[in-house]
Amino acid sequence: MAVDSFTGKLAVVTGGGSGIGRELVRQLAAQGCSVATCDLNPDSVAVTAATAWAAVPPGVRVTSHVCDVSDEAQVLRFRDELLERHASDHVDLVFSNADI
Repeated sequence: MAVDSFTGKLAVVTGGGSGIGRELVRQLAAQGCSVATCDLNPDSVAVTAATAWAAVPPGVRVTSHVCDVSDEAQVLRFRDELLERHASDHVDLVFSNADI
């Protein structure tokens, strides 16, 4: 199924601290999609979120989270944290970009 618009959606991007993940976060947010991104490196993922958030349309949220996606407990914490911070009960899109 093709996505016609990212506006109003919530996406998760793992491995968002650099490279393809960082660019994906930036592009999704610029197109009106709220994004929760995670990475092992707290400083890198915070830079990604701040950079993306600086150029987003009104109403778009971009949050950064620290998570090792190879650890189930951390993934579950990430899920709960992002749903709370985005005041949502679901995620629309998941981009599993982490290379762990």
